[in-house]
Amino acid sequence: MYVRKLETLTLKQWLAGGAALLVIALLLESHSLPSFGSKASEPCQKVTKTASKLSKEQIARLLTVEQGATKSKVRGILKEPHCKLPKVQVRADTPPERDVYLVDADDFVELQPKTQLVVLYDGDEYKGFRFWVH
Repeated sequence: MYVRKLETLTLKQWLAGGAALLVIALLLESHSLPSFGSKASEPCQKVTKTASKLSKEQIARLLTVEQGATKSKVRGILKEPHCKLPKVQVRADTPPERDVYLVDADDFVELQPKTQLVVLYDGDEYKGFRFWVH
């Protein structure tokens, strides 16, 4: 009897049900992901004295680095971070590290929001990056 009910569902009903499940899954998954970006209330834990900003060339070179590369390889490209965000506990073992780099803006700096690049490491392993615009 249950199998016959499944066979009588229309294509629109299947699509609507699949879309609803997808929305629920994305909503649940987004809450369990570690935060790459910083919140306005989350200050830098350690600010370095360097005021250098990342160039487009440095960001382009970062795009060629594969996930799982060493932290030293990434820092060889990006140099010293502007600051480090507090460590977040995602799993029971080592908490990931997040380095923040300032991004060099074009000619109209006053009109652009402040853009930062947040790089995520798990131990000595590079995990990825995100831009944070505020």
